[in-house]
Amino acid sequence: MMPFRFQRITRRLGGSDEAYYAYVEEADDDANKVSQRKRNGMNNKFKIIINTELSRFVLLDRITKAEEGSITGRKHFNDPFTPALAIECLAQLGAYHVRYLVRFERHAFLLKIKSCLLPGGLLPPGDYNLSGSLQSRSTSAFTHLLRAELADKIIWEGIFLFALVDYDFSFKKEFLQEHYQRIFSCLQSGTRIN
Repeated sequence: MMPFRFQRITRRLGGSDEAYYAYVEEADDDANKVSQRKRNGMNNKFKIIINTELSRFVLLDRITKAEEGSITGRKHFNDPFTPALAIECLAQLGAYHVRYLVRFERHAFLLKIKSCLLPGGLLPPGDYNLSGSLQSRSTSAFTHLLRAELADKIIWEGIFLFALVDYDFSFKKEFLQEHYQRIFSCLQSGTRIN
């Protein structure tokens, strides 16, 4: 059996985010690049709709500071929550910092989590202070140390790598640039995001 991986593609459609995962087989030679699924005429893509049961996909409650080398924010959780939501909070904070640094002129996305320390099981509710510090950057990649603290104790942290690409037909500048600028502004001012 050949090794395989899944490639995640997220699209914003009608107010909700849908993630499409493409099945990708890795092969050593050109002859094996056509998978058994394709040879049998099967579709190699499937769709997964991510339902966080949240009314909006922006998990951050507030961005309290954004500067050249750092960003801070807040998030309140009423109930115990999963590590996936913890990671998403930090990823959103870091991505908004990258967008801010490039003046929203390019599309930013999470490329890789180099390391992430999380406690096991559900995480405790409360008011979390989120922070990020820029560790390194190039023209197309940014590395951040991101962390969340509860009552001055680090609850989770990680090294996140973000990538930048030019807006194109998949990432439409006329929609996304204004969309991210508006959300960033609302998060800074504390106004409601509709």
